[in-house]
Amino acid sequence: MKKYLIMLILPVTLIFTIGCEDDEVDKCNDLTETANEAQEAWTAATDSIATAAACVDVIAAFQAGLNAGCDQFSQDDVDTWEYYCN
Repeated sequence: MKKYLIMLILPVTLIFTIGCEDDEVDKCNDLTETANEAQEAWTAATDSIATAAACVDVIAAFQAGLNAGCDQFSQDDVDTWEYYCN
């Protein structure tokens, strides 16, 4: 009986595990897209006020990616943007 329960539970567990990994990948892809959009806004900024606002957005986007544990983001990225923006 235990053997059959394990056979039923194992596939369900794998499905949930794979689903969670996909959610994490989607989340990181969304955060990467947000960071790219923030960088584009920073590049397009034409005055110091717009540039300062865009800097805040870029740093926040990179920090969010780092906090989420996405491989695309590092503390060096955040530090670099903070250096350029301050």
